[in-house]
Amino acid sequence: MSIVLLQGPAAGPVSLPPHAALSIDLIQCDTLPAMVGGLHLARRQRAPLVVLDPGAWSARDCALHGAALRDALDALDAPYIELHDHSAQEFAHWAHPQHEALAVFNVDRDAAARLTMALAVAARLVAAPLDPH
Repeated sequence: MSIVLLQGPAAGPVSLPPHAALSIDLIQCDTLPAMVGGLHLARRQRAPLVVLDPGAWSARDCALHGAALRDALDALDAPYIELHDHSAQEFAHWAHPQHEALAVFNVDRDAAARLTMALAVAARLVAAPLDPH
């Protein structure tokens, strides 16, 4: 089973390092509604973990689509990890999901470092899944 990595347009191109413990489905999301759609797809695929690297969305996008993002996050059965440049971009600050992130990595201007940390957590989680109870 593959984890799902949803990457927004402002996140920049990602080069996925080979990871022996993980199979990764990369989904490029050009818009916030596309990221919401990717979350719904991850839920239907029963991904064991979702990694979100959205980049920065405009205040207008956040206002228009924040509720849809919140609903999609809350509908996820799997844990998720957020990757951001700044803590102000965290979903908890503007989308207010009840389903909180397993981890949030804020590393300014270093997408590779954020991704490396997220994949390390993902590999541990896949090797020893969390007990939901």
